[in-house]
Amino acid sequence: MSPAETPAQAAADAPPPTLNDDRLASGDVLVIGVLMVPAFTVLLNEMLLGVALPTLISDLDITPPRDSGSRRVIC
Repeated sequence: MSPAETPAQAAADAPPPTLNDDRLASGDVLVIGVLMVPAFTVLLNEMLLGVALPTLISDLDITPPRDSGSRRVIC
């Protein structure tokens, strides 16, 4: 781009993008794939536990402690 050329003119003079410019690098695809697996696992876990947790609580006869407000943990 010459000093007298505007950014719009420089963009108009630029060569059109090739097909390879539109693709992600193989390393980027790998990172996205690696991140999508745990994201799917978290969503699946939340959906399954939302359905199963009430049944598990009743089957195992789990009740909240009576004095839950008075417990203090000292570290």
